[in-house]
Amino acid sequence: MDKVLIAIIVIIIVCAIIYYFNYAQECFTVEPIQILVFVSKTCPHCVDYVKDRHSAVVSKFCDDSKYALNLIYADEDKDKLFEKYNVQYVPACVIIKDGTTEQLSGAVSAETIDEKICAM
Repeated sequence: MDKVLIAIIVIIIVCAIIYYFNYAQECFTVEPIQILVFVSKTCPHCVDYVKDRHSAVVSKFCDDSKYALNLIYADEDKDKLFEKYNVQYVPACVIIKDGTTEQLSGAVSAETIDEKICAM
């Protein structure tokens, strides 16, 4: 009888541990903050942005796993993304954090993106 009771207690403890780890994994799994940069190869402001400022954005956000950075060119038939986020002018930046979407227009700096993320 003691062995059966010990076995039941062990099973309950194992189930509690499994439940805790599954719950903890759900609680601590965080979606990355999406940063979508919309540009065009034929827009002079976009070309300057990609050449000058975008490298600062990449260096600030690319190495951190909590961010997902994407450069989207209008010239490569990405119209669905432009429509989805209502991007009408380039360059533009769309930030998606916890289901909330914010749009920034113009050639925004890494600092401006960071400030907007913190404000969301």
